[in-house]
Amino acid sequence: MESEKFVSHSLPTIKTLESALQDAHIPGLVAIVVNSTDILYEQAIGYHSLNERKSMDSSKSIFVLASISKTFISIAVMQLVELNHLNLDIDINDYLSLPIKIIHPIYPNSIITLRHLLSHTSGIASNFEEELGFNQPNDDFTHTNLTETILKYLNNKSNWLSQSPGNITEYSNIGVCLAALIVEHVTHVSFEEYVQEKILKSLGIMNNEAGYRISNFENRNEDLVEHYIYNSSWLEKFQNLVPQLNIVQASNSSDWLYIPHYGGYDYPAGFLRMSAHSLAIFLQSFLNNFSSLLQNSSSVDEMLRIVRHEKSDVEFGLIWNWRNIGGRYLVGHRGAIPGITNIMMANEKRTLGVIILSNGDISKNDDQSTKVYETIINIMSQLFDYFEEI
Repeated sequence: MESEKFVSHSLPTIKTLESALQDAHIPGLVAIVVNSTDILYEQAIGYHSLNERKSMDSSKSIFVLASISKTFISIAVMQLVELNHLNLDIDINDYLSLPIKIIHPIYPNSIITLRHLLSHTSGIASNFEEELGFNQPNDDFTHTNLTETILKYLNNKSNWLSQSPGNITEYSNIGVCLAALIVEHVTHVSFEEYVQEKILKSLGIMNNEAGYRISNFENRNEDLVEHYIYNSSWLEKFQNLVPQLNIVQASNSSDWLYIPHYGGYDYPAGFLRMSAHSLAIFLQSFLNNFSSLLQNSSSVDEMLRIVRHEKSDVEFGLIWNWRNIGGRYLVGHRGAIPGITNIMMANEKRTLGVIILSNGDISKNDDQSTKVYETIINIMSQLFDYFEEI
């Protein structure tokens, strides 16, 4: 008779998770574990609204994915590469019909490619202050199109790095938005429409289950996860940083700040919304080489191959990135905007994936933010420990 496999790690209990969230001041989260065929674990803890104490729900609670949204850009690009509509390694200007050519102002003879954009090696810098201005209440981001946002940003020479494309890595929201704009120019449809038709619908995720606009969920506004910041002493600072977001003290608590729903001019980089359950469908597809989205497994290999090997805790393929976390080599993406902290990772062999979506906040970059991030990482690691063993 075959003996049972010894399991040295145990699942965190609901009580343990609730205590961890309370200690870190995370209102709520949803955690999901998948393999290539099944959802192995699905747990919602805490609240997606503090005002009415509305409980998190893995299928109903709609999160902003933050930078996990970028992984959908890589799928869109690779679909078009497979159709020979795009090439990762030629000048992006070949695909763009813009008033000006996109060139590095210091290195005008060095071309910028899609591979550069998707691996954050294009030479486009990150300008935190300017990018905060992209955030707009409700769906006001739709008043400015993607082309205007990108050209205005790139026209500022200080938004470029001092090294040529391909020779330096710096995370760039505008860089990946430029890749999304190329998808628009090649397909002649908006990027959000492309994602709905060619990615979400192919996964069985319908229009009222995912989208970049709050209006996508007009009949289910109560399902939108609310954003909070712990420590109301930061109110004045946040009101100065992002006055357009109308951040206020939460109505029923002196400890919390409340951020009304918002979007961003750079929406492809961070504002796709869906439930954790819907995102689990996407992650499970990743474990299956995106067989419903891509024609060839070699396309996934292309996305996951590291573009520049560096001595750092993160190395980028084409948006998808590799990280050493808790002694484990993982591939996927993280995401954080004010009021939201998320992570979606698979193990190295891609036999197991973990999603944690939360309305914890790490935007203050202080000890409390560190506690939020560490709590989410610890929960993720515990789930990998348990499910890799059984």
